[in-house]
Amino acid sequence: PWIAITIPGGDDAQIDQLLCDDGLMLFHVKTKACSRGLILQLDKLTLSDCTVLDIHPALRTLLNQRLDWPGLFIQIPGADSLFLPVSSADYMEIDIEARLQWTFNQLFSARSLKLGRLQRQYQQAFPEVFEQQEKTLHLLHLSDIAIGLKETAFRLHHLQHHIRSVIDELGEKNSVVPVITGNLLANPSEEQLEEVGQFWRFLKNLGVEPPLFVFGNQDVRNDGNINMNYRHAIDFQTEKISWFEREKLAIISLNSVVHGNLPEGFIGQEQLDSIEFEITRKQDHEDYHYILLIHHAPLWRRQTDVSADRFNQAVFGSKRLPLRQPIKQTEKLLAFSRKYPVIAWLHGHSALSDVFAENETAPVVACGPSRGVQSNDDNQLYYPINIITINRARHKTIVRLKAATAENASLKGAIQHENIKAFRAAVCKLG
Repeated sequence: PWIAITIPGGDDAQIDQLLCDDGLMLFHVKTKACSRGLILQLDKLTLSDCTVLDIHPALRTLLNQRLDWPGLFIQIPGADSLFLPVSSADYMEIDIEARLQWTFNQLFSARSLKLGRLQRQYQQAFPEVFEQQEKTLHLLHLSDIAIGLKETAFRLHHLQHHIRSVIDELGEKNSVVPVITGNLLANPSEEQLEEVGQFWRFLKNLGVEPPLFVFGNQDVRNDGNINMNYRHAIDFQTEKISWFEREKLAIISLNSVVHGNLPEGFIGQEQLDSIEFEITRKQDHEDYHYILLIHHAPLWRRQTDVSADRFNQAVFGSKRLPLRQPIKQTEKLLAFSRKYPVIAWLHGHSALSDVFAENETAPVVACGPSRGVQSNDDNQLYYPINIITINRARHKTIVRLKAATAENASLKGAIQHENIKAFRAAVCKLG
């Protein structure tokens, strides 16, 4: 009637060792007279950073709660699934054992198991496990949609369906912010203003936080100027910094095409000074950490990453980005990030999705073209979207490079691939 799987977290060796201890599970099984259910236990911790290809629908619950690992994943075959976290602040080993024992008591004794009821009862029994959950912020990272291309017109409704599905899976408890790192348009003409306005209204009406947007090289004219009708059509944010009080996080929007659609982009000192001025005006700005949105890449990954290569091979049919020079004036960005605590950089202008943190840098996250790419590996059309989940209270950042095909009846639903990485550092600085 049910399957329970122990899930280590990868960042707390004490809890992971306990969850992988066969004596712990043996104790719970031997003390119960009922033989219903199946318990699966890892005998050792596998890599916490990994690529999962062709994700089974039952595992989506588990991946959507990656921030809450370690814990117990429970599934009713052919029906619902549930993840119960076991960690909390200032826990002791006896606390973890008590939570596991309570859960197994419920599983072994329930005549009719209802996972929704089990979750509610668990939250009432162990509220301390969920104390910091409301301080989680999800960023829904899209890029290079290129409205105006013929292929985008055909695919846009599939992308919208994919966005809705991701938001539904993330749930209503936490803040979700859609962000677009440039090239919402294919070119800066006025022919696509009605269509781009419709897509922008779609994002605003999702029932989540207002969308954020930075201009890409295709959104502006050659001199870097913005079509004012375009600005009115999408009604994007005018503030350079968006503050999220509950999570103590701030998102900074950088304009890397301010001097025209340069191949590498450009950030000048004047722009950084104006952002710094806005930061210092915030009364409690010392309490905040920062996420930076930019169209061009601040750095390029130069080391190989097997898990990212597997993901990109499956989705794009290509393993690695070509080595290129990062944005001009990189040293100015480095100096800025040394002064203020930067948690992550999100950028577009990339043929592939990628995430890396070399030499203890803040994670640099690239999003491939969200308008869809046809894989050379299986000839399927994939829609890349990244999910960046941050909880400062838990000192965790989870980056999920995600790509899914459109729903297809003959394939029994969409094919989904993910590359998942966890970053532990409370303060990550670039440079």
